[in-house]
Amino acid sequence: DVQQVMNAVRPKLVQFSIEVTLNEALFKKIKEVHDTSDRSKLSVEEQTLLDKTYNGYVFNGALLKGAQRTEYEQLSQKLSKLTSDFGNNIANSTASLKVVIKAADKHRLAGIPADVVESYAQNAKEDKDPDVTTDDYVILMTPPPLAVYEYADDRSLRDEEIVAEAYLL
Repeated sequence: DVQQVMNAVRPKLVQFSIEVTLNEALFKKIKEVHDTSDRSKLSVEEQTLLDKTYNGYVFNGALLKGAQRTEYEQLSQKLSKLTSDFGNNIANSTASLKVVIKAADKHRLAGIPADVVESYAQNAKEDKDPDVTTDDYVILMTPPPLAVYEYADDRSLRDEEIVAEAYLL
């Protein structure tokens, strides 16, 4: 659901950002303050804010004209879409990472708080994988299963490759 909302909102946010940074009237005022300010009257923080604001506009295309400006807008939209798609692909691929503990191996979950073990049982009930039964336990890797690291008595569970990789994410 969050991905769908972000996918719907992101293009609008990017377009708004582009419109603000390419707003010639706004940049003209920022440039005027930047170029004509008596810096001796500004605190270090005010100078830094002025420079960062000015440079932010410059680095985001405010000085571009004509075809370059149009190309910048198109490339910004394309980059935003590719970045969004990449993030979605990462989220979707890591969402499928899991460790399945079969019901017969429930002892491997010893030490993990009961409410966490119950959430693993709930994950199994919701899992669409035909190899996972409703009696199993599914440890999802997103977010990383910190309870496994903190509480599991079974060291081999903590050492499983996929769990270790999720912890490093």
